[in-house]
Order: sequence, then structure tokens, then C-alpha cells
Amino acid sequence: MFCPKCGKETKEKGLCIDCFLKRYPIEIKEITLPICKCGRYLYHGNWNLNIEGSLKRIVRENLVLPSETKMSDLEIKSKFEGNKIILEIHISGRYKNERFKEEILAEIKIQSKTCPTCSRIFGGYYEAVLQFRTDFDPRKMIDPEFISKMERVQGGFDLCLTSSNYAKKISKDFNKKGFLVKESTKLVGIKKGKALHRLFISIKSPKFRVGDFLEYRDKILQILELGKSVRCKDIKKRKMLMMPLPKLQRARLIAKSRDVRKAMVSSIAPNEIQLLDLKSYKTFELGGNFEGLRQRDEVEYLRIGRDVYLV
Repeated sequence: MFCPKCGKETKEKGLCIDCFLKRYPIEIKEITLPICKCGRYLYHGNWNLNIEGSLKRIVRENLVLPSETKMSDLEIKSKFEGNKIILEIHISGRYKNERFKEEILAEIKIQSKTCPTCSRIFGGYYEAVLQFRTDFDPRKMIDPEFISKMERVQGGFDLCLTSSNYAKKISKDFNKKGFLVKESTKLVGIKKGKALHRLFISIKSPKFRVGDFLEYRDKILQILELGKSVRCKDIKKRKMLMMPLPKLQRARLIAKSRDVRKAMVSSIAPNEIQLLDLKSYKTFELGGNFEGLRQRDEVEYLRIGRDVYLV
């Protein structure tokens, strides 16, 4: 069989692939994308981020393929030039039983437009206030696109955010890390008969850190891991515990992690060991059951008043 247009031999009746694509070329619809200065673009009624990562999907959805062809692969190269995006589109596919590769050039028009998020920020709008009372600057942990304004206050920062949902997400993240989180709302106005409330979230650092020691009732607890529940070790009974964070806020901080000292087991006797402090080289005895320890083992200990505890 031969192509009726150019005479080229074909496997099936009809135009060869070259003549077919000349008569019925692959085309792309005209595309105009509104883009904000922040990088968001408007497509199908939604504002999205990362336009470069989305160009392939946008091109695929706007390609017009002849009915007898089927696309198997699509690759694009893009370049921003002024108010347009220049596209080099490489298409692989099949026409009847033949494979083909086609390259087309196209462009996407760019329309400058302000997205709702930036519009709110420029207008000073905010839905929530994160009240950080921490010993570090939290701004690096917050997406700047949600920050309407920031104020340095005594003990920390107040960050005004354009989204209360995002503020709640941040507060949950800090709560999981062992920070004290408290939410409240404040009536700020009435719109169309409905009360408008603003969300205030207080985020405070706990008074202790991992490695610190607390006196809680009859226990001395070493903090091992912070979270909504705190993993700790009762160094008197040498037992692991999980304690709710709010309860431990009432405990007394009695030692810091830097107060832990190193020693070597110099001798072992029934229900007693002798330790050699590796800094002062002084020896002292410690009573109790120390099963598993051997002579010359290195250990860590904490001295609180006259009492000494292995940690």
C-alpha cells in the first residue's frame, strides 16, 4: 500500500504519518495565565504555586490531537520572556500502527494579577495571631506567604497570619514537639449579621529541656523526649515513664543536663559500688542493686545535695 499524497509505502491504507500530520497538525489551545508577583498562578479558578512544575500538565490538558493519533509521551522545555512563556513541546505517539515524534513551538501569555493571599497581606488582613513566647526566633519555621505582619514584643514575637487554618496547623506541630499551646478567640466585628472572631494562639517553651531533671512529688525525673506526653526516666527507681506535659509544668527544675558527671566503676561489692569521678578523681560509694555493671565500666551520675543517682 502507498500513501495517496506522496506515494510513500505504508503498512495500512491511507495517508502516511508525515502527510497525515501536515494535513492534521497537532495544535495547542491559546493559553493565558494570570500570575501574581509572589509566583502563584490562576488556572481553572484556583490559585496554585510552582508554575514550572505544572507546565507539563497544563500543556497536556490543552493539546489538540488528531482523532487517529494517540500520545504516549510528552516532554517540554520552557523559557520565560517578558509577558510570555516560550514552549518547545516534544510529543511521542502512534498513528495507526506507526510510531511518530513531533515537535511544536508555542507560547503561554502571562497576565499580571494579584492573588487573594497577597491582596490580604497588602491590605493588612489577618485571621489569626501566633503569640510566640520562646527563646528562639520562630519566623524561619513559618511560611512567609502567610505572614501579614510581625511585631517583636517582650518575651518573643506576635505573628499575624492570613489563614486561621494554617495557624492551627502550626500550633499542632509545636504542640507535638512539647511546646505549651493555648487557643482563644476574640470578637473583632460583625459582617452581614455574623460575628467575626480572630484566633489567638499562645505558644510557649516549656521551662525544661531534654536532659534536664525535675522533682515531681516523690520522683526525680530525667527528661528524655518532649511532646504532648513527655518520655522520662525515674532515676530513683530506674524506671521509664510517660507523663502529660501540663503536669510536669508544675514540677520543680532541680538540675540541668550539664550537671551530669562521668565516673568509672572502681570496685563492686554486694549492694554497693565505688565510683571514681573522671574529672576530680575523687572516689565515693553508692548503695543499691547495680546488676549488670562491671568494674571499669564508665557511668554517668547526678549529685543532688548529699544524694547521688546513676542516670
